[in-house]
Amino acid sequence: MNNHSNNSPLLPWLSLGTLLALGFIISALILAYSAKQVANSRESITVKGTAEKAVKADKALWSISITAYAASVSDALPQLQQSVAQAKSQLIASKIISASQLQQYDWTSEPVYQRDEQHGESRIVGYTLTQRLGAVFNDVSIPGKLNNLVNQMIVNGMTVERNDTQYLVSNIEGIKLSLIAAATKNAHERALEFAKSGDVTVGNMRSASQGVFQINAPLSTGSDEYGGEYNTSTIDKMARVVVTVNYGIQ
Repeated sequence: MNNHSNNSPLLPWLSLGTLLALGFIISALILAYSAKQVANSRESITVKGTAEKAVKADKALWSISITAYAASVSDALPQLQQSVAQAKSQLIASKIISASQLQQYDWTSEPVYQRDEQHGESRIVGYTLTQRLGAVFNDVSIPGKLNNLVNQMIVNGMTVERNDTQYLVSNIEGIKLSLIAAATKNAHERALEFAKSGDVTVGNMRSASQGVFQINAPLSTGSDEYGGEYNTSTIDKMARVVVTVNYGIQ
């Protein structure tokens, strides 16, 4: 009887100790699980996705420059006006371009210098006047036809210079959006390939950003990772976009 009465006060302490031990074990498990979840939430993979598409220019900016030279501006101006009138007449007579399409820009003047080696000075010996004629076409084949005509005008002695025609794409934003969607899909496919080799699972997209957007000539090897490029020298072009996407992994 005495032994039983002596052991009875120990039972509550043993029960309390057991509960505390279980509490510590459960807390440790919760902390370990939470730490794993935090670690998983910080693990991610960043990949680049690319997409490209063949596009055609649907607008052309065409122009020529006509020049005249004389000792003074007042002497050069009548010559320029005569040459411009002659060029306009031949262009419109060709029926390739109409008078309403042809735009005439303001003329400009630039002094011509000759260096005096004896005195180490330069003096103005004349002035070159330039006037530009141009047009915008929805038919990108017209500039080529006009340039053939201009070549003949040059052969005939006219002081005409063909400027580089700019071939432009009008629906750039639509092209860019479609490429971004395709490049994002490409980035996800790349992430899955990386995940296979790393024995992990690709989770949700965490962030995405558009990188370089380029419109290059076909078969162009140029690649600018930090800026954009817009080639206007060709009708046929290749549009390309790069995106950077960050995915969570587990």
